[in-house]
Amino acid sequence: RRTALRSRPMTEAPVTILDGGTGRELERRGAPFRQPEWSALALYEAPEKVREVHESFVAVGADAITTNSYAIVPFHLGSRFAEDGERLLEVALDAATRAKRGGTLVLGSLPPTCGSYEPDKFDETIAEPVVATFRRAFAHVDAILCETVGSIREAAFYLDRLGNAKRIWLSFCLRVGENEERPVLLTGETLTEAVRALALDNVDVLLVNCCDVRLVLPAILELKAALEDRLGSSGLHPRLGAYPNAFSVPPPGAANHTLREVDFNITPAKLADAGRTWHAAGATVVGGCCGVGPEHIRALADALKGRDT
Repeated sequence: RRTALRSRPMTEAPVTILDGGTGRELERRGAPFRQPEWSALALYEAPEKVREVHESFVAVGADAITTNSYAIVPFHLGSRFAEDGERLLEVALDAATRAKRGGTLVLGSLPPTCGSYEPDKFDETIAEPVVATFRRAFAHVDAILCETVGSIREAAFYLDRLGNAKRIWLSFCLRVGENEERPVLLTGETLTEAVRALALDNVDVLLVNCCDVRLVLPAILELKAALEDRLGSSGLHPRLGAYPNAFSVPPPGAANHTLREVDFNITPAKLADAGRTWHAAGATVVGGCCGVGPEHIRALADALKGRDT
């Protein structure tokens, strides 16, 4: 299956529409949602709400849904991760599996294991058992989505520990670089440096997520150029994708403690327009992260699936 995904140039690959922000949608629908458990609280108290959110994205055209496992880490659960982690992952996977239709892909979300947006706090001793637990739980998902990755070091760790046991989608979180034009990883490392440094043999899709919409196009262009420089222009390398926020990246620590206000200027129509430019640049996997709801995904699906047909 990995070979099939890479058997044609990126721009000729079929478009895959991702879902939107599950946590935000849970909160919007009145599911239990507070710190410290964050979106994991619904897995404890209202797993049916999680299934409903997945179903809402599938109903508007999402080809892939991501498990609600972003907060199943010690950062949010503390010591309860050791006690409840595997069970909560089973609940999250069950909710996604029950929501899928036909060929819907189920992506197992592997979040930053030591907290979002603070890559300097990444600790391999904490991450080791977390990744091992996720790898066991996600033995039968369509792919493991390592998302909101803030550094090359963290990405390399995940790729090494996951190995070739599962298809991997790797997604970087971005911020504005010092020149205010070039997007960079949260550590300041460039996407080109990441492509050159990482072993990408088991990566089927390379993405950016949880970032400002305006950073996506330059990121896709840089990733495409870096991949072609390293692997050639045959197209036999990872597909590219993006699923940004409906607001900018918060300052360090903020998103781990409070909800950000959605930028309602990022309308479904505007996100669809942006999605067309990303696709034209080489992205064939497109969706949304925090603040992106079913209405946005419907607009993306209409725009990009119409483009394919």
